[in-house]
Amino acid sequence: MPDLSAEDLYQTYYPRVFAWIYGHLGHRQDAEDVAQDVFVKALQALPSLSVDHLNGWLRVVAANTVRDTIRHRKRIIWSSLDTVTTLPAELCAPDPAAQYDDTSRERVHQALQGLSKQARQALILVLLEGYTHAECAQLLACSVDSNKTRVSRARRAFQRHYQQISREENAS
Repeated sequence: MPDLSAEDLYQTYYPRVFAWIYGHLGHRQDAEDVAQDVFVKALQALPSLSVDHLNGWLRVVAANTVRDTIRHRKRIIWSSLDTVTTLPAELCAPDPAAQYDDTSRERVHQALQGLSKQARQALILVLLEGYTHAECAQLLACSVDSNKTRVSRARRAFQRHYQQISREENAS
């Protein structure tokens, strides 16, 4: 492809590729990183690419790179979920000034274990990890509305579990 320079490739296709990636990831910085990866691959393949197939090739590479990014996020998130021992005060106790000691951490862990896997994942991703509902929905393969419902129900269930555990410990 001698008639398309690296600069021409970037200026012509970057806005379109970036917009597509951003639409799928929802994070500007993640989209910039993935778009950069796509264009690094394109520059490496530039000598053998045909101008006629370039747009389709970029779409396939972008789709594969987005998919790999999402899979990588899932591996990181799922491996860290088992180590959670604290949640924001609004979930754990009616008194936000409550101190978190070993007993409180154990209660949090027990209350989390009382949730279904899906509820626990959604709750942790949104409230602890700071993901938006859209990002969380993408990671959990559900709609945004389903994720909002899941987080709301998980929050209430967590509060009930936590309060029940606290009452049981105080009664004994």
